Amino acid sequence: MDNIEDCANFDEVLNNQYVKGVLSKVSSFYKKSIDHDDIDSICMTTLWRCIQNFDKSKGAKFTTFLYNQLGFAFKNELKNIKKTISLQDMSIDCAKSTTTDSLGDLIGGLPDSVSKILKQRYVYNMTMVEVGKANGYSRETARRRLQYAIKICKKKHKNLS
Repeated sequence: MDNIEDCANFDEVLNNQYVKGVLSKVSSFYKKSIDHDDIDSICMTTLWRCIQNFDKSKGAKFTTFLYNQLGFAFKNELKNIKKTISLQDMSIDCAKSTTTDSLGDLIGGLPDSVSKILKQRYVYNMTMVEVGKANGYSRETARRRLQYAIKICKKKHKNLS
């Protein structure tokens, strides 16, 4: 029974053996990297979105659609985790701002171009494409300039310590 049309509500879809299998299989790839509660949350949110957005007329099975969407959701979460770790490495915690080294302390005194790209990426959560467009260069140039800016911040942070 891969048809979600046969299921009357979310709980029935969730308890479908094929859906359970997909949720279990995809989440097992990420158990070492993502917290258990976050895995459950991602699975439920993605399942809900898939139920809402599934279009049978496109010819794919619901479980195939779910499998692909879960993969995208988990990879996106890993990117967010990586970004958080990168920020912690630089002692920047923009959300909480409880550390002694705030973003302002860390980027103060840096060239405007360096502080601008750091703010665009980590404060305004702009993608590298958006950063590049906003500054008149390509995504790859934006990526290289961000790497350079992070390198400068790490050096400055070491000198402050």
